[in-house]
Amino acid sequence: MIHFLVNLALSLSMVSVMRGGHFRPPGSRVRRESVNQGVFMVFTVLLCSARVLNTLPICTEEEARRHNGNTPYFEDFLPNLVIGQEGGHVSLPCVVCKANQKSVAWIRKSDVHLLQVDRNKFYADKRFHINPLDSPDEFSLEIQNLQPRDSGLYECQVPMEPKKLSRVIDLKVIVPNATIIPGPKMIVKAGSQINMTCYMTLSKVTPDLIFWFHNGSRVMDNNKTNILTITQERGNYTMKSTLTIQNAREDHTGNYTCINSMLNATSTYVHVIRDVTSHFSKNDVTSTHPTPLLLIVSMIVTIVIGLIFCPALVVPSLATIILLWLSILNSE
Repeated sequence: MIHFLVNLALSLSMVSVMRGGHFRPPGSRVRRESVNQGVFMVFTVLLCSARVLNTLPICTEEEARRHNGNTPYFEDFLPNLVIGQEGGHVSLPCVVCKANQKSVAWIRKSDVHLLQVDRNKFYADKRFHINPLDSPDEFSLEIQNLQPRDSGLYECQVPMEPKKLSRVIDLKVIVPNATIIPGPKMIVKAGSQINMTCYMTLSKVTPDLIFWFHNGSRVMDNNKTNILTITQERGNYTMKSTLTIQNAREDHTGNYTCINSMLNATSTYVHVIRDVTSHFSKNDVTSTHPTPLLLIVSMIVTIVIGLIFCPALVVPSLATIILLWLSILNSE
């Protein structure tokens, strides 16, 4: 295991040198700052690996001298931000050195809820517990089956006089997201091109691959029968996959699902038709032309009102009646 970690550290340092110094052939001179970055990365990886493998003790006397002797203090090299994924598990690290039998408490700051003091729980949710490690200095808070509501600030504290010893950790719970653009349903005309883009988001790892399925069957790239192409792009904890169908046919109709290896999935329905306008019934279109009956009633009402209030002015001529009748015929 140690050999693997050393090789990993050396590989990372070489990447750092290549990025910083634009990698030069053997015998050439590399910028000093690039070498320093590589050496620092080797040291960091080895140090963190040693912590994980317990090859370096925690709460050393050297650290105690830096923190005023016997006064309680928090172990160095602990993160202040922890990112987890919905349904997953996280550990909020808290190592109290020189606690000297003092109590250590965990408090959720969002609702000022006391979760646990030492090994005694004060919270009914069984997902929360302090990790029962062999080391008496470790009081890391474990949270199982993460929920979005668990996001927030958590405080590990040691009551002291005149001032408490406190350390706050920010927990962010990310909900995996899968989305297909343009939307959950598409209606396209036969012969046109279909573009569907699937976006996947995770919290800690980038999805390795995104697979497409059509009505439950795997869609393969460059299928000569369907003329399909699939392109994939990676981002920071995100991935995008685009499915393109050229010259769409009616047999391309159906449910399309994108899914990754973490089993995050989403779907859209595509309906390919010969004529887009024929897909909608005539009843769905509201006519803006008045009906013949409405025109006849309007004409009679106008003539009657005119004869009552101004008989001298309202005398419908033959030409007027003919024009009205022609308009009625055209409206039909």
